[in-house]
Amino acid sequence: MGTVVWLKNIRIEVRGRERNHIGRPHCHAVVGDCSASIDLLSLEVLETEGYSRGDLKNISKVIVEHREALLAKWEEYHGKKDI
Repeated sequence: MGTVVWLKNIRIEVRGRERNHIGRPHCHAVVGDCSASIDLLSLEVLETEGYSRGDLKNISKVIVEHREALLAKWEEYHGKKDI
């Protein structure tokens, strides 16, 4: 798994091995017992546990700021996705 960016103590990462959302460019935001999977193209929250709406809004802002790096890491692990 590749951590691409930190938002305070929240790790935003792209994983090489996936069981869910296969073929869909997305990243994971993780801290403690909180987690979220977020689509890198639409910013749709695919799954979440423990985050408030405000947390997800801040996480989405960081994802937008670092979208190119996150997509590059996703493509490194999973191959180029036709967008």
